[in-house]
Amino acid sequence: ANDIRSGSLVFETYPHIAMVELFHLRKTIKYKKGQCQKRGGVACQHRGQKELADHIRDHLCGKTASPRLGRNAVLDDLLRDLDPNLKGEALKGREDKLDGLICAYAAAWLDAGGDLVGLGEVGEGVMIAPRVQGVGPPLR
Repeated sequence: ANDIRSGSLVFETYPHIAMVELFHLRKTIKYKKGQCQKRGGVACQHRGQKELADHIRDHLCGKTASPRLGRNAVLDDLLRDLDPNLKGEALKGREDKLDGLICAYAAAWLDAGGDLVGLGEVGEGVMIAPRVQGVGPPLR
């Protein structure tokens, strides 16, 4: 069996599966334009982005988080309460930054020695996520 930690590794993950695992969620957080079109539009995006920022702050920045996100001005700006007038490209830009942060955390999780779960077939495509809740076998 190949150990994915030997040599170089490039992987792709999706923020939704990582969030479900990292934050012990039963369902994905709705914070993207497409997810919110039939759920209240911009107001839905605002609620979802606030919920996601709260989870990041509570679960990934706390003293017991491992690895723990280091707080800095850029992260604090991303996690602060949304401007209620934020919409359009600015709201999409914030969404992209939140997605990127979750995906980067998944890579940091791997680097810190955390277990991963792989969904899919090697050679066909595998979605990688932190293995926190224990769904599926660890990827090795």
